[in-house]
Amino acid sequence: MYKADATCLSSVSSALKDFYGKKVVLAENNHIQIIGPTKINKIAKGILQRTERFDKNMQALGFKIPEQTQIHINKDSVLGGFISPYFSQVVADRWKGTIYSKIQINHYNVPNNQIIQSKSVLFHERTHSVLFNTYKNDSFIIADGPVQEGLADYFSSSFTKNPKVGYNHRRNGAALRDLETKAFSKSNGKVEVMDDIANTTEKIHEYSLHYSNVLWKMEQKIGSVRMNSIIKNLLDDLNSFHASYQEVLTTIALPNRINYNKQNFHYFLAAIEETLKKYPETKSELDSTIAAIKLENGVNISDYQKIQAGLIRSETDFVNYNEPLSRFTTIVLPALGGTTLAGGSTTLAIFINKDIKRQRKKQ
Repeated sequence: MYKADATCLSSVSSALKDFYGKKVVLAENNHIQIIGPTKINKIAKGILQRTERFDKNMQALGFKIPEQTQIHINKDSVLGGFISPYFSQVVADRWKGTIYSKIQINHYNVPNNQIIQSKSVLFHERTHSVLFNTYKNDSFIIADGPVQEGLADYFSSSFTKNPKVGYNHRRNGAALRDLETKAFSKSNGKVEVMDDIANTTEKIHEYSLHYSNVLWKMEQKIGSVRMNSIIKNLLDDLNSFHASYQEVLTTIALPNRINYNKQNFHYFLAAIEETLKKYPETKSELDSTIAAIKLENGVNISDYQKIQAGLIRSETDFVNYNEPLSRFTTIVLPALGGTTLAGGSTTLAIFINKDIKRQRKKQ
């Protein structure tokens, strides 16, 4: 074993010991527990209340809230910074036959520990666990990274009434992402704009701005009440239409990843337009908005029309029926004074499917 390897393993071991160290229940209700060190007891109740309000809103929209949730607040980041500032993890317990989501939000080099108390970051991560609990892992909106991240940003911003996610989370005061302008800030504070649907150089969070921007513009046009009345159907149809979209792709040349990104955005927009046919008045009001989005993003009208014409709703059921391995959710936040990290923010979703498949075979 090289000395560097031993040092690395020692750091990992130390970080894991701290991460899984003793904590206490700081606040709770019948389905949520806030667990962490007593030093953050004052903010635990606020985190619980915010989560309750957000859950109530998501449930009213038609989404399924995990039966049990633990929000862990840790002193330091898991693995001492070997993993990026934010991550969501779905973990299968082979012995207990359960599965739970673990979401970590680290201190992350931000003044006044703003990420720990950030509503937008908490709601973004909570959206992941709610969507995981509502839809199966192989559904389009779960399996597609940029779309999943875009939805997490959208629901967070829709609830806070603010297009900025992680606002004031850079030392220069910049937000992590802005759904209205499609601007994003890098770890060095530099602000750029995601203006190319063929972009392959940025991470999924940055590319997700294409999707969250569409939904944000729609909501600004028709208002939150009307948008709330259709958003669940939009997501259901994105899952339902996807198989027919894959068939259409066989008729459209896809020589490389760039075209794949373009076509995926085309599909997202086409599926929304197709769903809006069920709401004639809303569709009529949004026609100009969607036309402007097509123009702004350089949508290929020929490909778009092929995709839209080929969309057929599938009979496949993408609903997660609360299988035993999907009931328990854990959200992990950092405690005050946690370790700071360098590098950009990333959410990592890890699905452990072996136990899930084994459980389904038994049913």
